[in-house]
Amino acid sequence: MLDLTSQFHYNNGILVKFITKDKGCNVFAKERFIIGVAVLGFLIGGCSAPPQPVDTTKTIQQIEAEIGSMSAANAKKMADAFQAKITDKEKEVKSIASQLKGLSPQEVFGEKAKAITAQIAPLQKEVNNLKERYTIYLRRSQVTN
Repeated sequence: MLDLTSQFHYNNGILVKFITKDKGCNVFAKERFIIGVAVLGFLIGGCSAPPQPVDTTKTIQQIEAEIGSMSAANAKKMADAFQAKITDKEKEVKSIASQLKGLSPQEVFGEKAKAITAQIAPLQKEVNNLKERYTIYLRRSQVTN
């Protein structure tokens, strides 16, 4: 059983209630614990900005033109963003390709397999385009300013 005492005080015309502890009871332990967990989460997880958006519409020439004025740190951020996008696309390709493993020998040469490979082809092309752009940003990130 908590043994708390209350004290009332006027602050700018508003009646304020203060709760004080008796017999060693810690009233604000829960609040301190929650704040501590939040601070720890920020320290461990970091407060970094979201990853850079990957622009796949830029041509290689446009990227090479703009990368000359880009810092190595920004180029590294872009390379990391492209690497994450590549990883996502490769997972997507693998999940579609896993459908081929479940096909019977007759289906492997049939329409079902052709439909699956037709889904994979544009994704594989996109992965190759992403890798090409990734290497440009990665090379720039390894050069010091």
